[in-house]
Amino acid sequence: MDWIVTASLSAVLSAGAALTQKKALATLDTAPFCFALTAAVALLSLPLLSGAAAVPNDAVWVVLAKSVMQAAAFWCVMSALKHADISAALPLLAVTPALTALIAWGAIGERLSGSEWAAMALIVTGAASVERTRAAGRPAPSMSKGLRYVGAALVIYALTSVTDRYLLTQRALHPLSLLFWQHLCAAVIFAGMMLVRRVPFPSFASVPAPLRWMIALTALLTIGYRYTEYDAMRYAPAALVLSVKRTSVIMAAAAGGRLFREPRTGIRVAGALLIVAGGFLFLL
Repeated sequence: MDWIVTASLSAVLSAGAALTQKKALATLDTAPFCFALTAAVALLSLPLLSGAAAVPNDAVWVVLAKSVMQAAAFWCVMSALKHADISAALPLLAVTPALTALIAWGAIGERLSGSEWAAMALIVTGAASVERTRAAGRPAPSMSKGLRYVGAALVIYALTSVTDRYLLTQRALHPLSLLFWQHLCAAVIFAGMMLVRRVPFPSFASVPAPLRWMIALTALLTIGYRYTEYDAMRYAPAALVLSVKRTSVIMAAAAGGRLFREPRTGIRVAGALLIVAGGFLFLL
């Protein structure tokens, strides 16, 4: 059961990374931040590769495809954090089990058990509590835009939920190798995005020192939560590991709502609890 401890540590580090991401995105636009962070993660994880095996030849294309989808999902999540409250955006990312089950039910006719329908009800109720962003009788203006990014990220995560475990177990890819190559590919993708959109690359000197330290801290937290997540997946099914890791949205919603003085944090945290509980119920 050591994987539970590892996955729980991943959840704590992931919540910390979400808070520093939100803080940095208050200053940087989404594309430059995504490039800076993924490049920093690749750079800082490079010295750790000395004991890690190379990517097997027959897994290279899988890693590349996974990296492209992961970069797209990451950009969507960062865009959601940029445009919406952290206590509203992050809990909605935990509805992936319900989305996956609903797709299977509608597309291939897979039957859902009574406990799975109950889990679906919990997740939908929690999501509805989080999504209701009315404060003082007026809707939050940025939430609808943030929700679109969350929805796109959910679809991508639903499609890639088992790829990591396949690479780590079936292809015996070392967690550090997957971490490095995935973020290196993402950095190249974000650099290309900035070039196409003609977004200027901020020079190192132009970035304030506190922001540089914030990006470095976020990169270290990212390395920590990704490595522990991948390591846990080597010993337990992806669904179990991700269910434990999803508790990070509760921590991030509670801490972020207080730190950034967001409205209705209590209701949103309660909604996040229902969503995470529904995710666990799917596993019974």
